[in-house]
Amino acid sequence: MASPPSDSSNTLKSQLLRSHLSIALVGLGLLIASISFTYFLRNSALEFITQSSPATIAVLRLKGAVNESLASLRGFVVMKDPIFRNEWSGIWNGKILPILSELESLDVNWLYSPDDKHFRGMLKDLNIIQWEILDAANAPGNEPSRVLLETEAKPAWDKVVETITRMIDHRKSRDGRSGATQRLGWMADFRASIVHAQVLSEDFLLTASDHVQQNYQQNMQVAADRLDRLMTQKAALLKDNQDLVVELKDQFQSYRTLANTLFDSRKQEDWNLAQYMIRTRALPQTERVITYLDALLESQETAMLLGMEHVKQMSVHAMEVGTFLFLVMGLTAFLLANRHSNRIARPIVGLSQAAQDITEGKDTDDIPISTHDEIGQLTGAFNVMRHTLKYKEE
Repeated sequence: MASPPSDSSNTLKSQLLRSHLSIALVGLGLLIASISFTYFLRNSALEFITQSSPATIAVLRLKGAVNESLASLRGFVVMKDPIFRNEWSGIWNGKILPILSELESLDVNWLYSPDDKHFRGMLKDLNIIQWEILDAANAPGNEPSRVLLETEAKPAWDKVVETITRMIDHRKSRDGRSGATQRLGWMADFRASIVHAQVLSEDFLLTASDHVQQNYQQNMQVAADRLDRLMTQKAALLKDNQDLVVELKDQFQSYRTLANTLFDSRKQEDWNLAQYMIRTRALPQTERVITYLDALLESQETAMLLGMEHVKQMSVHAMEVGTFLFLVMGLTAFLLANRHSNRIARPIVGLSQAAQDITEGKDTDDIPISTHDEIGQLTGAFNVMRHTLKYKEE
């Protein structure tokens, strides 16, 4: 019985090669799937990081810049230093507006959108309010109490000092009457008290201290007491001083009224218009902007948590899919290996059994040739050998 022709594409080597390649292809497929899942997971994480982190940093920078603008505004209002005004302008032009544009360019799905007209309107209102405060700080009437001091109280005080000085000069030059030295002492006390009171009134404009006000009132009381004493001895004064003391009393009363008005004005909340505008307008508007930015940060934090949860779920799914593919690959590899091993081992087992039967003298039938590889050729040769042995025995 002739053996089947050999097919080079169906040799045992080719079968073994295909068996190993099929198993390798299953492993390669698993590797590609794993790499694909890893790449997808990496891209999702990178997208999350590249969107969330810059947005969060930008909001924090904007929040800091808004607070810096308020600090520079306060510095200018208190110190009137142009450096603070230039710094304020630089913060708006170099930080706040560019950061806002940066936020608008970021593709982030927030609960509060940075390009919301309401938010832009709040920033615009804050900028306008701060501009108005800067202008008010530069205006002559920014401190009404100081205006009152310089335009009315100080001129009235100058008249009082001028009048009492004239009286002292008259007394020194001509008055030699009894008690003149005592009256001169009253005049000197009056002038010293009124001068000290004026210094204290200027200090009060800066500090609004109750202690300074008490000292001022004590000095004014001393001046009033000395003036009353001079009035009681008006007849003992020189004729010129008699006229001057009456004039001095009117001047002193006028100055005292203006000074009291000055003190009352300094105690008002709007004694400094710029600082009053900071408290009543700039601070509330700044708080509204900061509250809005805090809401942005909170919504971004929520988005970050959702993104992290999404990435976590994707990683879990990737592990599940990877485990499933690993099991599938193992099962597929086992089935393929089992199939190919059976195809190769079955004919060999048949040959081995037939050879054993011949050795034991048993009569056997031809072994079916099921393959066209080396094993098929070996089976054909075995069948020929069996017929030859049988023929010789006969």
